[in-house]
Amino acid sequence: MLKPLSLKSILWTIVLLALIFAIVDFACYPSRVSTRAPSANQGKNGLWLRYLWYFGKKSEKEKESLAARLKDNQIVYAYFHVRSTDAQGRLKFRYRENALALNQFIHDHAPGVRSIAWVYVPSRYGQNGVDLRSSKTRTNLVREADWLINDCGFDGIQWDYEFFPCGEPDFTRLLDETREKLGRDHLISVATPMWYPFTAWGWSDGYFSEVASHCDQIAVMCYDSFYYFPRAYTWLVSQQAVHVTAAVARSASDCRVILGIPVYDGGTAGHISHSENIRTALVGVREGLAEPGAVESVFDGIAPFADYTMDNEEWRIYRESWLENQGFDGGAD
Repeated sequence: MLKPLSLKSILWTIVLLALIFAIVDFACYPSRVSTRAPSANQGKNGLWLRYLWYFGKKSEKEKESLAARLKDNQIVYAYFHVRSTDAQGRLKFRYRENALALNQFIHDHAPGVRSIAWVYVPSRYGQNGVDLRSSKTRTNLVREADWLINDCGFDGIQWDYEFFPCGEPDFTRLLDETREKLGRDHLISVATPMWYPFTAWGWSDGYFSEVASHCDQIAVMCYDSFYYFPRAYTWLVSQQAVHVTAAVARSASDCRVILGIPVYDGGTAGHISHSENIRTALVGVREGLAEPGAVESVFDGIAPFADYTMDNEEWRIYRESWLENQGFDGGAD
């Protein structure tokens, strides 16, 4: 007669089975993930682009290829990296003639695309960071934004202030001062951290609402999440679609939402591409926007990060699974 299993043996069996499930799920989820939720594509997507465009390191043929790619892939926000500022809020690199030529080319060959100057501003929480509590520093930043738009021909500015915790009051002051200088005709975008549960570095629903009332666009950087488990990362992205759109809608402003998705290889401390990739991210976006709490009316689109890491296979997945609204069927593409 078989001896009954002890409680300890039962618990160890459960733990072992859970571990096996976790390992299998970790290995298989990215290629087997599926969804039938619609893409919610509005034809208003974005793309982050490397600083080499602003530096004038691209040929006319490469510019022609870029213009065609932007049009063909329904990208209307081209975020051109102009690199970073120093601790006083002044741009480290100023390439006026290159920028003018680039922006004129985009306006001529990809009408409808808005050329946005993406400015990385290191925060005061890091080494040699920018302290937004200083009115002089904010004035320098606003002057640089004005120069990028009125002297270089950009259609708007994207402030990428990293990294700072939820509730930074001087950031909204920067946005208001930028608006006062640039007026309503030029886009003011903010590249933001994600909404996170139970963390000091994620933004809260309330802070997303507050920032939304001071800018035209919130572009959530849905990458470098430190979520190494693919299923958990997909859930986290879905929550951006829910929480951020709802928060922006509550702001009663005209602010729009872009969700940035990863298209890179390899890994860092902040991510592993097995977890963070275009498939897991797109499923998260689609499923999140299909949830009852999401507010699709404030959502514009997605933005791959970035042009220089996105290969042909990722462009294919983007077109089929976002532009063409094809569903993921649970099998590898």
